Amino acid sequence: MRGLTEICRKTQVALQLSKRLGDRSGKNPVAIFSDMLYYWLAAQMNPASYGLYGFEKLSRREKAEYLSKRQMDRLQERLNPPEFTALADDKLLFYERCRQHDIPTPAILGVVLNQDSYVPAGVERLGGADELAGVLAASPPEGVVLKALDGGHGLGLLLLEHDNGVLRDKGGHVWTAPELIEHCRHGCDSYGRPSRGFLVQQRLIPHDELKAVMPGPAMGTVRLHTLLRRDGSVASLYPIVKVPIKGNLADNFDHGRTGNLLAWLDVETGYMQHACAKEEDGWGLVVRDRHPDTGVAFKSVRIPGWEELLAVVERAARAFGELKTLAWDIAVTDQGAYILEANWHYDPDGPQVSLRRGVRSEILRYFAQAA
Repeated sequence: MRGLTEICRKTQVALQLSKRLGDRSGKNPVAIFSDMLYYWLAAQMNPASYGLYGFEKLSRREKAEYLSKRQMDRLQERLNPPEFTALADDKLLFYERCRQHDIPTPAILGVVLNQDSYVPAGVERLGGADELAGVLAASPPEGVVLKALDGGHGLGLLLLEHDNGVLRDKGGHVWTAPELIEHCRHGCDSYGRPSRGFLVQQRLIPHDELKAVMPGPAMGTVRLHTLLRRDGSVASLYPIVKVPIKGNLADNFDHGRTGNLLAWLDVETGYMQHACAKEEDGWGLVVRDRHPDTGVAFKSVRIPGWEELLAVVERAARAFGELKTLAWDIAVTDQGAYILEANWHYDPDGPQVSLRRGVRSEILRYFAQAA
């Protein structure tokens, strides 16, 4: 019964979307709904992605080049064995592997556990409010980040700064250590299940040359996709910048729902190109040449230390060699590049949105070099 209710709900959304796309394009909404249903059933391209990619304006040949999330997952599963995916999914295991291979990553100051979990050497277990208060009192002036061990999309994320001896979040709320412990105890993972725990992590600040496209409080990141080929070489693919708008705590795009943008990067020079965002009506993409909050032209911005960043990511791809393809999120600061996380089941949205075209043929060709 529950499954049937969900299908009915999604069908209703598809009907509403078909009408809106028809009104905007001047095409028959019934024909759009029929086409949407075909790609939904045949290619697992859900209606939201159909609208985001502007399928109503594309030819069949162009649409055939787009990968759905489910199709991308299946391709990645062939290259990333399930027995090794925890290296990317588990933030503590990821941190340990980075430290073992001298890969720069933000320091973990402590961990609040809700379930018994492996904790790497050098990471402090915080059993209660007093221990957490001690770590927070000794934390850097720029403050700390609290995030779920198994969270994503900014779920449960807190950015805390020191303010006259107290910790204040971006909304102005002053947090006590007992309140923070309660926040950690009741946090959820990406699927709404109780979280295994929370990290207390060093907060990073964007490089001075990037603050015009990262107006805060979110730390915008470079996303770089890598492929570890059979011959041991590393291909760096589809470089983009996840550009946050002012006021957001996280830089995730989330199919355009957050208001953040995705900007294409020239891999040879490190210069940003155009950026894409969701249309104001909520469907389709619009190209932006300037940041909507600061007005800075994207093409005037180069990622500082671009060559060093590429070298760090190449080392990281080899350090996590059990996983043949990964999407890395990298923070660029005045102190250099820091790898925040790796994603083994990354969405195709990043490349397909920023390039404004499908990447199926390219992905199949690239992945064949590692299979």
